[in-house]
Amino acid sequence: MNDKEKQQLAFSRGEVPTVIRVMQGILVLSGLAYLACFLTWSLANLTWLGLTFTPVARAFFERVDVIPAP
Repeated sequence: MNDKEKQQLAFSRGEVPTVIRVMQGILVLSGLAYLACFLTWSLANLTWLGLTFTPVARAFFERVDVIPAP
């Protein structure tokens, strides 16, 4: 049995080559990093919207001059 047949037999048994496992790991980690960045970005946007456009925030900014008049 030559090397090619051994590889095909191992692959048919469900064994995955190391290179593919490493690439899958990199893909999963990069996906998790992207998800973390997206969640942080969306939380920052929601916080900004909440601090800017809610009635409580509007009342606060009407009472307090953010930039004092000269």
